[in-house]
Amino acid sequence: MAGRIETWSEVQDVQDRIVSYAIHYLFVDTGEELVAPSKLRFRTKDELTRSLADAGFTVEYVYGDWDRRFAGP
Repeated sequence: MAGRIETWSEVQDVQDRIVSYAIHYLFVDTGEELVAPSKLRFRTKDELTRSLADAGFTVEYVYGDWDRRFAGP
């Protein structure tokens, strides 16, 4: 059992639709810290639709936000 763990996220950089960030895990009982760096790339609707079509998928609906507002076919 790992005991109590504290976590937090840290944004390190934002450039050209790429967000670099790290998630920190602090194991309180031992003081050991684990850092998991990650990157997210945000593609445009056209980029995403094109790459799905290239892979053989048909895009029926595109939602534009977390609340599923319709953004077009």
